[in-house]
Amino acid sequence: MLTAALLWAAATASAHMNYPIRPVRAVLRAEPGRTVVDLRTDSIIWIAEVLGAEDLPAPWPPEARERVESYVNAHLVLKAGDALLRGKLVQARHAQKPWESHEQGELRLRLVYPEVPAGSVLSGEARFFEEHRRELAEEGVARTADQVYRTELEVPGRAARRFTLVPEAPGFSLPAEEARRGPAAMAMEGLGAGAACALAAASAWPAVLALVL
Repeated sequence: MLTAALLWAAATASAHMNYPIRPVRAVLRAEPGRTVVDLRTDSIIWIAEVLGAEDLPAPWPPEARERVESYVNAHLVLKAGDALLRGKLVQARHAQKPWESHEQGELRLRLVYPEVPAGSVLSGEARFFEEHRRELAEEGVARTADQVYRTELEVPGRAARRFTLVPEAPGFSLPAEEARRGPAAMAMEGLGAGAACALAAASAWPAVLALVL
């Protein structure tokens, strides 16, 4: 019995370490008065490694939000010139498809940072899951096809800029003026978001009526 238990524990530990790693998608918006970063990322490694839990609690307790906020600030480092910008986690949501199990799904996080001053240079580095990558490499564990350590960063500023950040080249940089979004661009985005919400609500009415009738 003891041998079987030890073998099971070793197999579980191996599976525990070899998570699928899919690219993190990030959108950074430099706005008047603040900087906003929206992240979309597979949830499994956040649940197991960042939170050390079996699943995500609902609603999230303060300590879970603090852990996620600290992890993002440590692994997505933003600067305005030489000044380090620290983000505040203001939204955290776990989205799942009906067929996904409790540890699957997608985390959708929003962090708000201080404003990027005019005339400065916005720069940063993304190193999500770096500890996990190094640990597997040190143990000689071969990377699988579904382990992609990459952050796809979009900066919809004066003109849309896209950066692919990988362990060998994790940094990006651009002038604040190019990253900054003006009131007109923000208003247009707000109108688009409002229209999308209205369309989604309208498409739901037939199902609601069917339930009522």
